[in-house]
Amino acid sequence: MFRRLSGIFVRYAAAAISVAFGLGCRLALVQVLGPTVPYVTFFPAVMFSAWFGGLGPGIFAAALTLMLAFGLSLTASGGSLKPNIASVAGGLIFLAVSVFISVLTEALRRSRDHLAKASQDAEHDRDLLRTTLASIADCIIALDNEGKVTFVNSAAQTLTGWSQRKAEGKTIQEVLTILNERTRRPMEVAALRAIREGITVGSDDEAVLVNRDGREVLIEAKAAPIRAEHDGILGAVLVFRDVTQRREAQHALQLINQDLTRANRGLEEFAYVASHDLQEPLRMVSIYTQLIAERLQSNESEIKRYAAYVREGVQRMTAIIGDLLEYSRSSHAEELSVGCADLSESLSQAQATLVTDILESGAIITAHALPKIRGETSQMSHVFQNILSNAIKYRKRGTCPTIDIRSEREGDQWVISIQDDGIGFEPQYSERIFGLFKRLHKGEYPGTGLGLAICQRIIERYGGQIWAESTLGSGATFRFRLPAAECGR
Repeated sequence: MFRRLSGIFVRYAAAAISVAFGLGCRLALVQVLGPTVPYVTFFPAVMFSAWFGGLGPGIFAAALTLMLAFGLSLTASGGSLKPNIASVAGGLIFLAVSVFISVLTEALRRSRDHLAKASQDAEHDRDLLRTTLASIADCIIALDNEGKVTFVNSAAQTLTGWSQRKAEGKTIQEVLTILNERTRRPMEVAALRAIREGITVGSDDEAVLVNRDGREVLIEAKAAPIRAEHDGILGAVLVFRDVTQRREAQHALQLINQDLTRANRGLEEFAYVASHDLQEPLRMVSIYTQLIAERLQSNESEIKRYAAYVREGVQRMTAIIGDLLEYSRSSHAEELSVGCADLSESLSQAQATLVTDILESGAIITAHALPKIRGETSQMSHVFQNILSNAIKYRKRGTCPTIDIRSEREGDQWVISIQDDGIGFEPQYSERIFGLFKRLHKGEYPGTGLGLAICQRIIERYGGQIWAESTLGSGATFRFRLPAAECGR
């Protein structure tokens, strides 16, 4: 508050001093030149007061000048108050001109202050922008509309080897050398095209920057034009970054994936061969166990029971190896077909394989129209076979299982549903049942625990998804989703 009042006092005091100075000048001119126009020496005082203090001090200086002029007139007329038309007209003209000068000067002063502030703000913004750009990790180079460098941030200086002082004013071709990684031929800097065509130019994955020391760096670059208010191009900004490490990491990851693929293929080959070769000795164990039991010609129930245990174990081991063989076969890339799978034909094949189980259980299978998908018919028959086998196996005691098969189109995919009315299972096991050797009813029902794992492997290899929904005692619904495809008939 005190500072504001003191500022007002200074402005008005300056106005009073300037009027006093104008009065002194007038008195001096009267002594030298004789009577003069009374207000000539006061115009500079009014102008100075308005420029220095504003509109108020300017008008104050004009009013103070009129008072002095009135006093001087009284002195000259010997104290007579008789109005003088010429002096009154002169005073009014002086007052009008003084107000005009004060208003005009105030406007000029405000414009000056506004321009000064705008210039200060622009300088501040420029410094802030430069500081921000200098601290950014990406490399940034700014050009004018002639392609000459105007700014190089710290990251660009480090990567290119050019300092701001040495690069400024040079053309971008002198500062940057860009080569095509494959052809080794020089490439146009993206910023030049941005200036020429007025468009944002994307990066080139094959760009190599040769810095000032001759070191080559793989870069990813992007340039955008700098436009004036009326769509003129003032220049461009080039932003680029070193992607050498990223490219090396991608290459290393690609090599790792190739190694993993080879390792997985080796493991799958091993599982395929091992499970295939194990079937022969098991077959021999089964045959010779049966021959030994027949040669003994014994009526002892204990020996017969032991022989039955051996045969049962061999049969179970044979089933496990057979499923392992099927699981391994479903993992082979060579087995993956991109032909057209007719799901109706796949279902028919599965029913033919399970005909004995279907007849013995009295299963009623209702199948609605099924689509054709990209895949392999025999592979999809294994999916139906395993799911139908489970539906028959896990039926409610004393009932004939009922199985309903439907399909529904969802966008660019088909969803196949297989619903049964069996014993079902608790919802928390809906994911576990697809694991290898995962069984919920060990000992109660025969099986290897590989059937649903085989289904999942086949479905996922064709780009699909399989899941199960169930409530204990209320049956189960297995669904799998596969990409739709137009197949020739």
